[in-house]
Amino acid sequence: MSANAPDPKLRVAFFVDYGAIPVWVARLEQELRAATELDLVAVLVAPDRRRLERGSDDTIRWQDGRLIRSVKDRLQSMYRRLVDRNANFSNAWQPAPEPLFGDLPTLQLDAPVSSAQRDQLREFAFDVVVHCGLREVDESVLVHARLGVWSILGCTADISQERPAGFWPAMRGEATTRSILSVSFADRAPLVAAESWMGTSLHSTRDNVSRHYWKMLFSVPRALRRLVQIGEAAFWAECHVRFEQTLARRFSAEEPGVLQHAMFVTGSVLRKIRELLDTNLFDHRWRLRRAEKIGLTGRLNLREIQDNPPAVYRADPFLHTYNGETFLFFEEFCDKRDLGHLSVLPLDANGHPSGEAKVILERPYHLSYPQVFFANGEHYMVPESYQNKTIELYRARSFPYEWELEAVLIDQIDACDATLFEKDGLWWMFANVRVHSAISSQDECFLYFSEQLTGPWQPHPMNPVVSDCRRARPAGAVLDIDGRFIRPTQDSTFRYGYGLNFVEITELSTTSYSEVLSRHMPPQWRSGSIGMHTYAEAQNFAYVDELYRAFRWKK
Repeated sequence: MSANAPDPKLRVAFFVDYGAIPVWVARLEQELRAATELDLVAVLVAPDRRRLERGSDDTIRWQDGRLIRSVKDRLQSMYRRLVDRNANFSNAWQPAPEPLFGDLPTLQLDAPVSSAQRDQLREFAFDVVVHCGLREVDESVLVHARLGVWSILGCTADISQERPAGFWPAMRGEATTRSILSVSFADRAPLVAAESWMGTSLHSTRDNVSRHYWKMLFSVPRALRRLVQIGEAAFWAECHVRFEQTLARRFSAEEPGVLQHAMFVTGSVLRKIRELLDTNLFDHRWRLRRAEKIGLTGRLNLREIQDNPPAVYRADPFLHTYNGETFLFFEEFCDKRDLGHLSVLPLDANGHPSGEAKVILERPYHLSYPQVFFANGEHYMVPESYQNKTIELYRARSFPYEWELEAVLIDQIDACDATLFEKDGLWWMFANVRVHSAISSQDECFLYFSEQLTGPWQPHPMNPVVSDCRRARPAGAVLDIDGRFIRPTQDSTFRYGYGLNFVEITELSTTSYSEVLSRHMPPQWRSGSIGMHTYAEAQNFAYVDELYRAFRWKK
């Protein structure tokens, strides 16, 4: 921490709305209490806005909006019954079941804030105020927060909002939702301290709002830890480099009108009907396809299709060459078992099959994404085993058909598509990690490093190093092309596995990380592909998996 800090720990206060506290704030309190770098000192409660806005005449007349509210309520009720019926919905804004904040001193603020309350604010001597509601933060609070008011509303913390962040992107039908952690100051412009992009839940404003808060609450302790770790000046400078310093437009304090409600409900119903027709008329299946290597400047030219066996689909190709022979490793998902296992297929010099596919690894849990590599004189494989909450390392007992468990690299982790490579004497691992069940597995890529392949593996201090559904999730082995390290990634803007990206790693160390998007490759509709999510290459050819539609009655 910087030399001008009065305490070795950051002193943190909460600013909450008057009334019930939502469950996402309860989880945020747990995360902040677990951070040894922080000291929670107070709870500031916004004025009771209902009492402030109540006039002398409490009668709500017809012309004051009763008819409009009735129409909105009917539209909302129809929308909930017809469209918004997500069984996995986790409401971040439902009231917390028990009292929060323990024995922290609580200050109920008046409007305007009295001189006695200003003195009490000064006595709390907080460095940071974490904004946990929709009400405006008073200027008197802002001036006492030495390191600003930290808000996960998706806009500046000093703007009052009628609707929580994430509502308007769903209402307007935007493909992605930008989530930010903003810091407001009394004497300078606000700053973006964390940023994330997720695919918008177009059927549900509630779900989109909740997923926003479940994900972004973890950005608060992460950013505060980072600030303590590298110091204030370095932290603010890093924020300017890592995140787009533009804030959400200031129209979100508005309430949607009847026409907007009607258009949203109509659009949601039509999208739902289209999805039901699509899922009932078509099967969406993955298959493998040979392609040309892309290099740094080429384009992805798709070639022969490998037909799937009956009641099976194949995905996640990885190519590995040994003693002049090339083998294609892939996931094989069996409809009957409802689980994926791993298989291998020998290829000739041009990438065509030269033998029969054989199953090499089955477990009582789902396996996929079999990254195979050679290290220390041995062949190793790291498959995805998220259902077992592990990242596992296997060693070839007899390459390429017999494998045995060598080590569990990381346990008790909800991780997808772990991808390893070696650079500068260290092993590095990318993996998309979910720290909460309501967060999408497409959104956040974490980085780990180790001196030994078998560990121990250390989390990178900037985790998640990428928080963007458009390019976070790994899509194949890291490529070394003319000394430039290229990370294939998935684009999940519109659906899981919509397209591919090629991202160049520009900075990689145990303290810093950065990458830039080099190329984006959407699905090639003319070739029958509606999605791609893994890329692998050998000497003179490549393989991808592609998502395609097949009429159900053709089965």
